Amino acid sequence: MGISTWATQIELIEAAVHCGKGANAADALERLTEATGANGTGWGLGITARSRALLTEGAAVEDAHGHGGLRPACGARAARQRRHRT
Repeated sequence: MGISTWATQIELIEAAVHCGKGANAADALERLTEATGANGTGWGLGITARSRALLTEGAAVEDAHGHGGLRPACGARAARQRRHRT
């Protein structure tokens, strides 16, 4: 699933939630989750968590959102952060 297709699913989830079409939003979330889970990027995991939170009500929203795509820094970014900490 390309970025434009991700964007379509994200927009569909938001619109369906705002229009009270939970089943449509859930279907789009399932497609988005499959795509972003395979990709595993922080952005993908974060946007999936955000979209899942849109479908969740009450106190469970915070649990659904969780930390999203926040993960420890890796690669060159982690090396830069380590250099700046010392």
